[in-house]
Amino acid sequence: CRYSFLVSRIRLLLNVRFAVDAARSYASWRLDQRSWVLEDSTGYWRVEQIPERPGTLRVWFCVSVRLNGRVPGFVIRLVSRLGLQKATSWLKALEDDAGGE
Repeated sequence: CRYSFLVSRIRLLLNVRFAVDAARSYASWRLDQRSWVLEDSTGYWRVEQIPERPGTLRVWFCVSVRLNGRVPGFVIRLVSRLGLQKATSWLKALEDDAGGE
């Protein structure tokens, strides 16, 4: 599916394509259109059970980002921090719902 979202602090519109492979517990994305900041971005989330710890899941998050060479350092730091927070914030919400396990 395609998804567009706005990084409001810097007015950055991102167009992304997502794909889900439920059988492999895998979701991936890739940047659908370049922006003034991002040249390219791809990555995935993968969830796996930990056999030696029943009821516990491990979530893998892998990302590759290529930025426009003219982007100032403060924008790079802001995009990096916000991107990581947005990409992983759903994990904290799930942990809270599960009672902190």
